[in-house]
Amino acid sequence: MTTADGAALSILARLESGDEIIASVRELARKEAIPSAFISGLGAVNDITLAFYDTMTRTYEETRLTQELEVVS
Repeated sequence: MTTADGAALSILARLESGDEIIASVRELARKEAIPSAFISGLGAVNDITLAFYDTMTRTYEETRLTQELEVVS
């Protein structure tokens, strides 16, 4: 999305403690009619599932972490 003069549009969002990250981003995208985006953020989590795609098995390998962690991207 761009502004009338062609500049990229930036949206700042803040999640509250306990908010689900993926669900919150999807809701914002739906509400603002955003078809695609680049997301950057920082904060903390205490229950997260990380996944990576294993090209050999063609499956996602998940790891759940339930501790206080900082997130920076």
